[in-house]
Amino acid sequence: RVLAAEVGDPERDVAEREVYEFETTYSVGTFENKKAAIKTKLDELTRKVTELEISRVELQARLKELKPYDNVKDLFGLGARDLLDDAILRSLQQQFVDLANQKLDLSQTYGERHPKLASLQPRLDLLEKTLRSQIRARIKSVKRELNQVESTLASLTASLEEVRLEETRINGIWLQYEPLLAKRTAANKFYDTVRHRQTETSLSAQVETKTCVCRTWRSVPPCRYGRDRS
Repeated sequence: RVLAAEVGDPERDVAEREVYEFETTYSVGTFENKKAAIKTKLDELTRKVTELEISRVELQARLKELKPYDNVKDLFGLGARDLLDDAILRSLQQQFVDLANQKLDLSQTYGERHPKLASLQPRLDLLEKTLRSQIRARIKSVKRELNQVESTLASLTASLEEVRLEETRINGIWLQYEPLLAKRTAANKFYDTVRHRQTETSLSAQVETKTCVCRTWRSVPPCRYGRDRS
């Protein structure tokens, strides 16, 4: 491996290439943005689905409360919340109750043949018909709202499942990516360690060579420039 480090480490090159190819194939550079976008979408869809599920339960309860009034005989007691909250229905019911009580008083006071009773009955019949029509319209409105909520809920639930599958896919790719990063990090670390040791060895060899040269130079006898006068 020391010799390989001098010309380029093959294992390091392989690790770099594997990471590069993986990043190119799966666009890993965009993963952080994708993961953030997925989290935001998951949070938003989960919130909406939860709200719709609550709405569905409430609408189902309202519809259950309203159903008995679809063909109710006694229009005097309209106890359903939706009916009580409807100003038009309350007004119609009050008119119907007042007129019915008026008819009852007249019949008890003057008998069934009183002329006013004949004029009251058509008005009562019309009020009853209108009141029943309004009740059915209210029931249909709640049914329609429930159908819309259930349809939207089904669509959002499907979208939520798709986003969860995408999150699973991204996480799966990331699990494959992490070992490649670890492999590249280990290869780079080994390469750097070898290069560092090689540099230290080279510097040590240079110092040793210089020391040998100095010793050799000192061992050479000095030159004599004058003649021997003896």
